[in-house]
Amino acid sequence: SVAGQNEPLGYTRNIVADVLFRHYARVARDEQVDFSVRAELGKDAGIPDAELCAILSNLLENAMEACIRVKSGRRFISITLRQEKAVLSIQMENSTAPMQSDTGDFLSQKAPNRTGYGLRSITATAARYDGEAFFEYDESTGTFMSTVILLVDSEGQ
Repeated sequence: SVAGQNEPLGYTRNIVADVLFRHYARVARDEQVDFSVRAELGKDAGIPDAELCAILSNLLENAMEACIRVKSGRRFISITLRQEKAVLSIQMENSTAPMQSDTGDFLSQKAPNRTGYGLRSITATAARYDGEAFFEYDESTGTFMSTVILLVDSEGQ
């Protein structure tokens, strides 16, 4: 298909976020996962591109792997990204197969040689920005919700 025919050319004005969203939109299409992004994000997210990339790529990779494990029913990833003054918030909801939680930490569903440090990394980054990260599994709906809130540099808005 022609590039951009089935997906927006740009989700945001932020190049890093757009590259990731376009990549995962293609993967989602190939894996029959509904993929939606609602984003209000400027060129400058208020944090270094590498950190924005690490947060988004960890969330998206986890969500896609979770969706692929869903054998029946709707597979979806829904992201809302908002930048308002000095607050950057990322909310993501995705379908998932049943999960285990060990003392509130979600166990990695990856292959045994994969460590699954992504959520810890996101939590540590949020803490560095005086923010918070929450991860919640809703067994009744089979969904996983991630919320990341960062207090960022609001210059360049």
